[in-house]
Amino acid sequence: MDQVVILSQLEQEYLLHAIEAALPLQDARQFCLWTQGQFQALLQRAIGFAGGDAGRVLVLSFPDWGATPFGAGSGRDLAAIEIETDEFNAAAEVISTQQGVAFVDITDISRAQGEDPTMIAEDGLHPSARMYALWSARALPVAAHLLGGTD
Repeated sequence: MDQVVILSQLEQEYLLHAIEAALPLQDARQFCLWTQGQFQALLQRAIGFAGGDAGRVLVLSFPDWGATPFGAGSGRDLAAIEIETDEFNAAAEVISTQQGVAFVDITDISRAQGEDPTMIAEDGLHPSARMYALWSARALPVAAHLLGGTD
C-alpha cells in the first residue's frame, strides 16, 4: 500500500499552480474533465483502502471556494466558479453512485456560511473547525449507516 502524503497549505497551493501551469488545457471545462479522471482514480484508491468495499466509502461534495472571502477578493468570476463547482460535484456524484459509494452534498453549507468569519480559517479560504462541524453533522447519519449503525 502506498504511503499517504499530507501536504501543508503552501504545498497544496504550489502543487495546484504547478498542475494548472503544466496542463495544456484550453478552458475550465477541460480542467473539469481532467479532474474527473483524477477523482475516479482517487475514488478507486479509497475503495481499496476500505478493503474493496465501496459501501464503506463516503464522498463529500467540493465546497464552493468562490463563496469565501478569498474567492470574493480573487478577481475571478464568482458565478463561473459556482457553475464549475456544481458541474464537478454533479459528475462526482454520478461517478460515486456508479461505483456504489455514498455521496453527501455539503456545498450548500459552504455557500450559506462562506462569508461568516467564524466558518472560515484565517487565510479566508479554508474551512474552520466550525464549518467542518456542520459538514460532519450532515455526513454523520450517512457514515453511521455505512458503518452499520442506525439510520
